[in-house]
Amino acid sequence: MVTAALGDLEERVSRPLVVIIGMMGNKDAEGFLSNFAGLTRHIIAVKIPDREQAMAPDTLVNAGRHLGMRVETSTSVEAALHALTRLAYEIPPRILITGSLYLAGHVLAANGTLPT
Repeated sequence: MVTAALGDLEERVSRPLVVIIGMMGNKDAEGFLSNFAGLTRHIIAVKIPDREQAMAPDTLVNAGRHLGMRVETSTSVEAALHALTRLAYEIPPRILITGSLYLAGHVLAANGTLPT
């Protein structure tokens, strides 16, 4: 569903897509990332904070590279966002933070926007 929405956005207003991803260790990283093949230019893998069962970023990197994707790691979502400011995109990219609701919750808490 997400990739269909991103494809629709791309058709209306073209922008590079960057995916910041963190997943739990029991998930299928390659299967999940395959949904973004052909849509994303760059993937940044992070570990979900405070979750012992979180997937190691290197596992996500290996899965993405197996699919021919450009993947790197970052120490946190915040560091990944900061790293994006140094990349030379011709227009600002769309940024999708995905992979786990635990990661989404962390981002919402850090942003002060937890649902009420």
